[in-house]
Amino acid sequence: SVIKINPIFPNARILRAMQAEITSLAADPTLWKPTIVELEYDSSELTYDLGALDVLGIAAVDTEDDDDWTPLYRWRLVRGLTGQTGITGDVGINISDGHSGDTIRVVAKTPLAQITATTADVEATVGIPSATLLSVGAALHLAAGREIKRTFIEGQGDTRRANEVPAYQTVNATRNLDALYKRLKADAQRTLAQKYPPRRKRQ
Repeated sequence: SVIKINPIFPNARILRAMQAEITSLAADPTLWKPTIVELEYDSSELTYDLGALDVLGIAAVDTEDDDDWTPLYRWRLVRGLTGQTGITGDVGINISDGHSGDTIRVVAKTPLAQITATTADVEATVGIPSATLLSVGAALHLAAGREIKRTFIEGQGDTRRANEVPAYQTVNATRNLDALYKRLKADAQRTLAQKYPPRRKRQ
């Protein structure tokens, strides 16, 4: 026999909740997607193209030295470059701390990316280091308003139904989810800060 399942939260609603959570996380300036751009240093070139990226800032500028990356300090982010020769976007970086032929790695802070499917690789696509954070945040989006609906609209007569719980248990459960969400978000912020600590640039 063909069995049709009608879940409380269909995949389409779960995807919309995940997308709403990504939009919410993207509004926090401490959460961003690290995007690496590699350049070849040329002492005769002043400003290097970072491509058509929406750059929020620069997390690190490093140079490859004997198979190891060492930090560069003499750099400056330049905006308003649209239309200039050799620049494909609006933002570039001015570097004056390298040797010709060196490989320069720029870690740009870019906005968190959206997903189009629930099967997306969260870290690679979105940019946050925790898929669990996104899952818990989406669960909170889905649970919002659920208690009101259950208490005032849905029937409570048959307590043997698989999706039946006592009144107000949904909102009680979200308190634990909210506490977990705050811990996971703090962990994600800490992970970014530890991997890309603020670095004073020298002019």
